[in-house]
Amino acid sequence: MWDHCYKEWKTRNSARHGKDVEDKAQRRLETAHRGIRDLYDLKPKCSLQAQQHYFYPTVEDHFRRDTDARSLENWLETYQPMICSCKTSDIDGIIQTAASAKLTMFFILSGLYLHATRHQRWHRDNVRPH
Repeated sequence: MWDHCYKEWKTRNSARHGKDVEDKAQRRLETAHRGIRDLYDLKPKCSLQAQQHYFYPTVEDHFRRDTDARSLENWLETYQPMICSCKTSDIDGIIQTAASAKLTMFFILSGLYLHATRHQRWHRDNVRPH
């Protein structure tokens, strides 16, 4: 049983990560390219200053300047958190705008407003003033 599981794991591992050194290097490069392309898709959501600081003009320029997997992986590890925070800051702006609206508008959508109304009615009918 163990031998079968190990053999399946080795087969899967070599298919996913490559069988030899060149194949492994190619897989690492493809993975880094995919990750960087994903971050370049977020580029329009970043501020102009962040775009100029973190990104090359195009993703192809980036791949021409950084050609090896290690430098691309280092770029991903360094800049991915900041680029992802550009995306979330865009969402935070929406949340800040929404925070200025009436809270009851959101409670009605979630059903919490109806629950609060029933609770208030029960409290009004069952609790005597002092």
